[in-house]
Amino acid sequence: MAQLISLTLAKKANDIPVTLAEDHETVSAFEAMLKKTKSRLYCDANAPSAVLEVPDKAAKDAIKGLAKLPLIEKGVVICKPGAKSVPKSTKLRFDPKKTKVHWARDFDPNRVKVPTYAYNELASDAPVEAVFGWLMRAPRWPEWYPNSANVKLRSFAGKDLQLGTHFTWSTFGVHVDTYVEEFVPPYRIAWRGFLMGSEVIHAWVFERNGSGSRLITEEVQRGFVCILAHDFFVQGLHKNHQLWLERLAKQAEKGMPD
Repeated sequence: MAQLISLTLAKKANDIPVTLAEDHETVSAFEAMLKKTKSRLYCDANAPSAVLEVPDKAAKDAIKGLAKLPLIEKGVVICKPGAKSVPKSTKLRFDPKKTKVHWARDFDPNRVKVPTYAYNELASDAPVEAVFGWLMRAPRWPEWYPNSANVKLRSFAGKDLQLGTHFTWSTFGVHVDTYVEEFVPPYRIAWRGFLMGSEVIHAWVFERNGSGSRLITEEVQRGFVCILAHDFFVQGLHKNHQLWLERLAKQAEKGMPD
């Protein structure tokens, strides 16, 4: 027999400061606990939550151990025994044969474990120069991509992203602190973001396709919240990134930004 424990992202989670050190400590201790107690984690594809299945004999110790994890202790994640059922999982996974990204070594899905990954692509009649031009003009994203807000460039002069640019913005209602790590106009751009203790790399690859272009975007996320809400984040990323590509292509088909 086993007990089911729900792990849910708190409504106030975005307002609680979390450091990478706290997140890494939580992930390490959580994974050690899973192994020691022979527990299984199931993610919910419809909500930012998960269910932990713990053998009865280890349940008491598991609950005590969970309460001491930094992100649970701080109230970022709510731990509550008595979940009613195990959720179903999504089938979206990283495909090493499909990826087009030059991944940073510490974030390469071929080398390290990343709980969340999303891949999207789209063909467009717009030339790659226009596609790249509109993505570079980050402060204007909210004009055409509804899942972005409050985009502010924090370093360097000008209107556009460039290598090393530090910018902040909001997506999925969460504040993200972001730095551009790859910048190869008009073909590649990638940035690393930090949110609620988790780390994200979002990369874009644009290829010429006759007079038009092929747009590819891939994202990986890692952190305790990403582990718990894996299926929710994967589905959300996949849906919203496809919208982002569609809106970017439509904007680029109008020509270069002013």
